[in-house]
Amino acid sequence: MTRNSDLILNQLLRGLHQQPRGTKIWLIAILIILGSMIGDTIPCSAQKVMKQELRRPGKAESLGDHEGDSVIVVGATVREIPAYCFAGCEGLKRVEFAEDSRLTSIGAFAFTECESLTEIRIPESVTSIGDGAFRGCRKLEAVILPARLHNIPREAFAYCRNLKHINLPSALTSIGPLAFLDCRELDIRRLPASVAKIGNNAFGRCYSLKEMVLPRNCRSLGSYAFADCSALERIVMPANSAMLGELLFSGCPNLRDIEEPSRVPPAIECKSFLFEPSDTAAWRDCRIHIPAGSESAYRNSPYWNSFNSIKE
Repeated sequence: MTRNSDLILNQLLRGLHQQPRGTKIWLIAILIILGSMIGDTIPCSAQKVMKQELRRPGKAESLGDHEGDSVIVVGATVREIPAYCFAGCEGLKRVEFAEDSRLTSIGAFAFTECESLTEIRIPESVTSIGDGAFRGCRKLEAVILPARLHNIPREAFAYCRNLKHINLPSALTSIGPLAFLDCRELDIRRLPASVAKIGNNAFGRCYSLKEMVLPRNCRSLGSYAFADCSALERIVMPANSAMLGELLFSGCPNLRDIEEPSRVPPAIECKSFLFEPSDTAAWRDCRIHIPAGSESAYRNSPYWNSFNSIKE
């Protein structure tokens, strides 16, 4: 943003505090549009005022034609939503993007703790989302991700306890540590074939997961990736993981079937186990399904030979 354009915005901001509540909300929307016209990011000076307005308790006033809603409209030429831009805006219910949005990135923790936000459609132009971008959005139920997104980063949707629906793009290659931690309503059945890396505790405490088919070519599966997924019953493992994270299924009492397509038993990080060593019921009740002709290799392999039931 140029010095002159920043001065214009600052002059508007100085008069903003003198306006009544309803007028002030409209002016915030104008500031966003102006920021998009004369720069490529939402100006920091406007961010501060927007946060102050949206954090106020009580019923949010309308912005635009959405009566009773608190809505932020991001202009077409805004290219970046900076880190922490709307963090803690408890009154923010909706975020709308222009149809011809040029937004490319959403910064770290940009919408964290926006506890009234219920859904968001991220523009197709976005290629980068920062760590914890939607962390703690407890009412968030539905997310539409852009097709070109390659990475869901650390804690991106952690503690979104009501998140039920999210599309995972076919271009996705990695899911970061804690990405969906404590997403209690999430029930994803299959990850895209392009996913090669899943971070530690990526799906920890996803209590509604019942089955999961992991990509055949996933090469890195982090420790505790599915820890405490208490409803998980069946999982299909990758075929090309030379090393698995430790205690992948700690706290998964209903897991009954693990399909392991590799003929060579994968090593487990830190020479650990898939379940807690003390969880004798898990080792007894869970069945390992392996390729024909590989039973001997599994029965003679450390950690894998702890399973009572190994079936070709």
